[in-house]
Order: sequence, then C-alpha cells, then structure tokens
Amino acid sequence: MGIHFERLTPALGANVHGLDPAALDDGSTFDKLHAALMEHQVLFVDRLGLDADSLAALGRGLGPVAHNHHSYACLLYT
Repeated sequence: MGIHFERLTPALGANVHGLDPAALDDGSTFDKLHAALMEHQVLFVDRLGLDADSLAALGRGLGPVAHNHHSYACLLYT
C-alpha cells in the first residue's frame, strides 16, 4: 500500500503509516513526506527504530535542522 497519511484534526497533524526506513534514501518518499508536512504542519511517525544519525538525516531531508536544542544537547546534527 505504501506511505499514507491519516489526518488527526481539521487544523493540523497527521499520522504517517507505511513508511519503510529503507525507503528514506528515495527522493520520492521525501517529496511525499514534505508535501504532507506542508499540508498537516505536524507529522507523527511511530516506531521506525531509527538511531540518532538516521533521525537527523530524516530531518535534513525535510529541511533545515535546528542545532543543539536545549533538551537534546547530546545529539549532534551535522
């Protein structure tokens, strides 16, 4: 079935379903995620099992990543 999005409220937010971590290297997956982020403003992804570096790469695929958030100073986003 592939990646799809479940709207959570009329105003914002969607659950992401069917996202395969192996597909994060695929540009079309990032295009779909980015389009959904622009539409829903907030995306929730559950249990992908990504390590910190992979999570940072996912963020960079969607746009600029904020560096050294005070709550997550242990993570280095380069």
